[in-house]
Order: sequence, then structure tokens, then C-alpha cells
Amino acid sequence: MDAIKEAGLVHVGYALLLDELDSPDPEYGTKMARLLKKIQEQGTATSLDLVSDSSLEKVQRIVRPSLPYCDYLIINEAEAASVSGIPTASSDGKTDVEGVKKALRELKALGVKRKAFIHCPEFGAVINENGEIFVVNSLHLPEGFIVGSTGAGDAFCAGVLYGLIHGWSEEKILRYASYSAANNLSSLSASDGAKNEAEIWDLGAKYSQ
Repeated sequence: MDAIKEAGLVHVGYALLLDELDSPDPEYGTKMARLLKKIQEQGTATSLDLVSDSSLEKVQRIVRPSLPYCDYLIINEAEAASVSGIPTASSDGKTDVEGVKKALRELKALGVKRKAFIHCPEFGAVINENGEIFVVNSLHLPEGFIVGSTGAGDAFCAGVLYGLIHGWSEEKILRYASYSAANNLSSLSASDGAKNEAEIWDLGAKYSQ
């Protein structure tokens, strides 16, 4: 665990696809929860993301036990609805910002220690340690810019982690994560749209609403 002690943040990705870590634990609910607790005990912050799953019971059974040992949670609006039990879409199928805010509050109530992030096509949102919620709109991209969406959520997650490591404010993290995801939309692959920090900020400055 020496490497974990030296790390400022450990991120575990793709919960619900990790058969061993998703498996039951008699004390903590899941082995994932046990692992995250051990990491925190080393003085290292923990971060978690997951994959979408249509089974509400499965999502809550596997994900919820980890939340009290999760400093940062980074998920999309559909995953947030499953984990929290709070609808995040309105009757017309569009993301409901008030629903997202309610879901963020519920995620904190379920145990997320520091910040919970939710991303969707329209905006990104976060709730912090003090219960404050910040929302940043997505970029207004020109026609033809979006080629594919594969990996956009991962790009958002990477942007959040980058901002957390650098100690940025909530709004700056959301902007950078949103711009990172937007860059990813310019490519069919999951990684060809990746840019350096300067290029990511440049895109944001060009297409901010």
C-alpha cells in the first residue's frame, strides 16, 4: 500500500463491470467498498465512476455501499437517477436540472464525502462539501463538429480528476471537464479527440454560450 500512501487521489473506474470488486462482502456490502475504505485509511482520497445499467436493484446494491468511502463520485444523469432513486429527466425525456440537483443532494445524503459530479449533454453539475451546487452549461458546438460520442463521459471524468488534482474551484473543474468532453466529440474513437490543456481551454473560449 506504499504507492497508495504516496498518491493524493486513487480513482476506480467502471464499477458494475468489475466482477471481483462488485462481489458481496459480509462486512462492507461489496469488496469495492472495503477497498475504498482501506485506501482512505492510508490518508488518500478516493474517486469512483461506473457504467450504466438498466437494473435499478443491481445498481443500488453494488454502488451504494461504496458511497460512504467515496470522496468523489463522477457519473452521468442516468446513472445518478439509478443510484439516487431520483428521476433526472422530465416527461419529454430532456434532462431536468432540478432533478439533477435533487439527485446530487441525495448522493451526498447516501455518503459521498466531498463532491459528487453529474454530467449530461446539456450541462455538468457538482455538489460540494458544504452542500453548494454549481451548474455549467455545455458548449454550443457548430453543426458538423460532433462526429461521435464514444468516450465523452470518460473525457469528462478525466477533466474532473485533472481539476481536482490541481485544486481548482468547482466551476473551473466543470468548465474544463465539459470542454474536454466536447473535444472528444470531434472524433469517432474514444481517444483521438483528446487534446492538451491549452487546446481544451481554447475550444471552451471559442464556443462558450
